[in-house]
Amino acid sequence: MLIIAVLKEDAYGLAIVDEIKHQTGKRATIGAVHATVARLEKKGFLETFMGGATNERGGRKKRMIRITNTGKNVLTESRDTKVSL
Repeated sequence: MLIIAVLKEDAYGLAIVDEIKHQTGKRATIGAVHATVARLEKKGFLETFMGGATNERGGRKKRMIRITNTGKNVLTESRDTKVSL
């Protein structure tokens, strides 16, 4: 969810994979990202929607991802807990 927060309106599968590599130096597979997004979406922390089609993708749309208010609250609570420790 933190990577999605960093990417803001540019969060989609491949961008998340690239940002994980950039931020951590570790590789993540697109399948792992999609599975995690699906799990977090089911919990109400994320939502997905179809973005606009681009020529770069041959006219196909991207499945975009954003954090819900519930997800933002969970991140805030997590940060606050860490700071209080």
